[in-house]
Amino acid sequence: FDGKLLDAVVYSVARADGVHRLGAAEGCERVKKYVRAMGRYGRMAYLCAMYGGGSELAQAFCRLCAVSGGTYILGENVEIAQENDGSGFTVKTSEHGIVKTKNIVMDPIYDPEAVFDKEAAVSRAFRILEKPVLGDDTTAVLSHVDGQVVTSLLYLTQATLAVPSGKSIIYAWSPGPLTSQNRMQLQRALDDVSSDANSLFTAYFEVLDAKCANGRYFGTGAPDSLVDFDNTVQ
Repeated sequence: FDGKLLDAVVYSVARADGVHRLGAAEGCERVKKYVRAMGRYGRMAYLCAMYGGGSELAQAFCRLCAVSGGTYILGENVEIAQENDGSGFTVKTSEHGIVKTKNIVMDPIYDPEAVFDKEAAVSRAFRILEKPVLGDDTTAVLSHVDGQVVTSLLYLTQATLAVPSGKSIIYAWSPGPLTSQNRMQLQRALDDVSSDANSLFTAYFEVLDAKCANGRYFGTGAPDSLVDFDNTVQ
């Protein structure tokens, strides 16, 4: 491998992030997964959700639950209490009475005793542009490598209905909390990709990893620094 080809395989195919050590075995598995996914739903190895992000992913799990016999109650406040003998939970809804259940699956942010891990945070940003910069009917996943620092980017246009016609949006993220240094790295990556278009809006934020307290609930994980949702789903 020459240097450019090696970087392409390591950062764009195996999705190494420059922070977490990527062993040979895991790297080979990621490359195999990428190659096997190519051409399955189009030219790319990725299936991108419509409307910008995980909206379709959430809908897919809703439908899977419904097909499997699940019942949805939306738009209500709930109160959760654990049974005294630890056998299950009582869930009191605001309008549909009480539900008994053995297990609770929830986002840890709804647990008032949740434990947040600052070191496992992911720094994120997005920028809305006045026009497409990498094509007006395409989607792209990129890796911005600056020394040992790697920033992942996702480019979307009207093709996925993420932005109005004639505009584009770029998401950027890298492992670690949103320090001033990480913010500058995100900005540098966005600037390099979007230098041919004016920015309409840019936002920076961080996503913290959290765990439910005392293992009482099954907590869903926040999206991590990988481009897919595998770890979150698991």
